[in-house]
Amino acid sequence: MIIIALSIIIAFSLVILSIRLVSKNKTSKAIDPVVEAEQTENKDKKQYTKHNKLKKSDFEDYIIKNKAFLKPDIGIKETADQLNTNHSTLSTFIKNTYGVNFARFINTCRLKELERLRNLLKNKNKDIKQLVTESGFGSYRNYLRAKQMEEEEEND
Repeated sequence: MIIIALSIIIAFSLVILSIRLVSKNKTSKAIDPVVEAEQTENKDKKQYTKHNKLKKSDFEDYIIKNKAFLKPDIGIKETADQLNTNHSTLSTFIKNTYGVNFARFINTCRLKELERLRNLLKNKNKDIKQLVTESGFGSYRNYLRAKQMEEEEEND
């Protein structure tokens, strides 16, 4: 008699535990096909949002308006993360939109910034190496390479 009563209590406890787990969605999937379809659709929307289609305005806001190019160590992975996409998508976007790779785009922004800084009266007596650093280049040598590439492209 006691064994039967204990078996019933244990079975009842397992049923309650199962109901709690199911209600918290820890062990079961939706049984209702409509609910299951909505869950799948929402999951797909989240993935789409994460790897959204880039907009030129969003990219330019981050890189140019926020002057992200001033960070000497800016990379395509970090930039892609900031724009909620991946580096491959971002790389393709830049190539298709601007006709250059990521590094070239960033260096072009830096060269334009350097020119802007050089034209400011307050910088008239500043050393070029200091302005190069303020423009986001990691070194004077990096600046020279970027400038050379820009000049070669102009001559082509």
